[in-house]
Amino acid sequence: MMMKMMKMTKMMKKKKRMMLMMLIMLMMMLLLLLLLLPLLLMIIMMIIMMMMMMMMMMMMMMMMMMMMMMMMMMMMMMMMMMMMRMMMMMMMMMMMMMMMMMMMMMMMMMMMMMMTTTTTSTTTTTMTTTTMMMTMMTMTMMMMMMMMMMMMMMMMMMMMMMMMMMMMMMMMMMMMMMMMMMMIMMMMMTTTTSTTTTTMTTMTMTMTMMMMMMMMMMMMMMMMMMMMMMMMMMMMMMMMMMMMMMMMMTTTTMTMTMTMTMMMMMMMMMMMMMMMMMMMMMMMMMMMMMMMMMMTTTTMTMTTTTTTMTTTTTMMMMMMMMMMMMMMMMMMMMMMMMMMMMMMMMMMMMMMIPCSVSMYLRLGAEPFSRNALNRKTRPRNTQSRVPSPRTRGTQKGSALSGESGR
Repeated sequence: MMMKMMKMTKMMKKKKRMMLMMLIMLMMMLLLLLLLLPLLLMIIMMIIMMMMMMMMMMMMMMMMMMMMMMMMMMMMMMMMMMMMRMMMMMMMMMMMMMMMMMMMMMMMMMMMMMMTTTTTSTTTTTMTTTTMMMTMMTMTMMMMMMMMMMMMMMMMMMMMMMMMMMMMMMMMMMMMMMMMMMMIMMMMMTTTTSTTTTTMTTMTMTMTMMMMMMMMMMMMMMMMMMMMMMMMMMMMMMMMMMMMMMMMMTTTTMTMTMTMTMMMMMMMMMMMMMMMMMMMMMMMMMMMMMMMMMMTTTTMTMTTTTTTMTTTTTMMMMMMMMMMMMMMMMMMMMMMMMMMMMMMMMMMMMMMIPCSVSMYLRLGAEPFSRNALNRKTRPRNTQSRVPSPRTRGTQKGSALSGESGR
């Protein structure tokens, strides 16, 4: 019987052990599943995204790009505020890069497809296959160039850290703009070649192209200038913030509230910067639009006019448009400057308050600090009382020690 019992217990133990093992295994499996699920989801999402993008139109793509840029800016700002770890930053950046690359690829593909279709469909006899091939080649070359540029940018991004990230973002924006420009230019080239049969000679076409190119260059220059300005502003802001922080830190009797207010200020500053960026972006967009319009008009006029309108008149018109544009730009800039000045003033005012408060605390709160109480000279209200000789040796240094001693 005893033997049987022993065997039974042994069996039970074994069974229990088995059960435990099974449980552990199950748990492990669950954990694995949990870990893998997000990955799967991500992959699926990616695929879906790809599909969606393929479906969308080119314009939609452009819009998306812009949106993405904005989002990225936002993200960057948020991260700056949160002051996350470097690793997190890096990860985020990587993700963003990937996204960007994807977008770019998509765009390129789309463009290519569109180009091919347009050229092939419209040209019957006006444009020979050879010329078409040439155009295609040029496009491909452009694509390659862009890719290279993108890669370079990526590398730069990777190398730079926190503060530089913002600037890099700006650069990226610029790059995007450039690409769009290039694309549009390409489109224009193809269209012009296909539509013009005898109305517009090759010479004039080349001239128009040259003009366009010049315009592009001008725009680029402007953009660069804008960027520089923005960067300068950013730097200034940062410097100011740092200075303020330093000032705050030096004060001895600084409270939590002070720090909090400071943080709030920082946030405000960040917000301001963001606003500025947005504004700039908007301005750029406007510029682009304008330029595009101008270009289209020029091409249109050139193609449509046979004898009605001479080249000189077109040139005059162009000049007028340019002038108008410049005026508008100037106005915009002025407005921006005004806004900035106002903001700066406001900020300064805001900043002055906490500093002054801290100073007041430092000067005014001196008699109520521990050091003052520990000394023999007490605040006025208890000076008339003389402590008894018994408690003189064991004085604690609070205002109420006299009474407690008696």
